Amino acid sequence: QKIRRALSSVLSEFASVIIDCPGAAGVLTIAALVAADDVLAVATPTLKELEGLPNLERTIGEVNATFDRRLHLAGVVPCNVPPASAGNLYVEGQEQLRAAYGDLVTPAVRRSVRVPEAYSRRMPLTAHAPLEQVTSDYQAVYDYLVGRKVFP
Repeated sequence: QKIRRALSSVLSEFASVIIDCPGAAGVLTIAALVAADDVLAVATPTLKELEGLPNLERTIGEVNATFDRRLHLAGVVPCNVPPASAGNLYVEGQEQLRAAYGDLVTPAVRRSVRVPEAYSRRMPLTAHAPLEQVTSDYQAVYDYLVGRKVFP
């Protein structure tokens, strides 16, 4: 509840606030879910990662029941996706993701060394690698989420 109260004092200054948290349902993740209005899940389209999404949905349900919230899964971002030439595993994973979550699935974000490079240099990807395809991938995800009214 402390995170939710802290954010309430600044929410009028921002169109959106994103809280990035680990995938495990630890104390920090639960606190972020209590403070959130929507949840975006990010997953590499492999069986192991995809098996975690139902657990996330159960956790969202538990947060809703315990804290009288109306939190919901607003999108699933397939991330770190290698090229199709890497094998059928990732292609099948994306198909399973779309079959299970339909329109909640955003465009995919391809694997690129530019992402960890930008992070290590503490630079936005748009400044570090503005012309890279991965930067365009993230823009496509943002545009998709704006179209679905997840972001204003």
